[in-house]
Amino acid sequence: MYGVFRRAHLLLRNVASLSIALAATTHAADQDCTEWSSGVGNWTDAIHWSHGVPNPYQRTEVHGESEITISPGTYLAGDLEVGLKAGDRSHVTIDGGQLTLMQDSLRIGELAGGEGDVVIKDGALHSPVELYVGAATSGRKQAVV
Repeated sequence: MYGVFRRAHLLLRNVASLSIALAATTHAADQDCTEWSSGVGNWTDAIHWSHGVPNPYQRTEVHGESEITISPGTYLAGDLEVGLKAGDRSHVTIDGGQLTLMQDSLRIGELAGGEGDVVIKDGALHSPVELYVGAATSGRKQAVV
């Protein structure tokens, strides 16, 4: 009888461990992206980002009616997607700062119905890979240097 209870205990412990591991993985996957949903502000305004200010390990998305300024300083992000969703009117202005995309592309207004701008007034944008501006649709999308 003891053996049955011991096996049941081990099975429950393994199920509990698996559940905790899956929950941690799901939570980590949610943190892989940070989104600016709408509003005006500075890149470092954590209140606007869904999972904190972008870091080199996160996909970075800017949506909605948004205007973001990248002020003097050096900033890192995994990638940057601006105005990709239908209805987006998203603008990012680099004004004295330097943004380096560590993992992937800069995509601006690539999908149907979204508008996006990235303007470099003063500063720099570094990307190890491609720059896509309205690649999949027509409409207003631009990168200005």
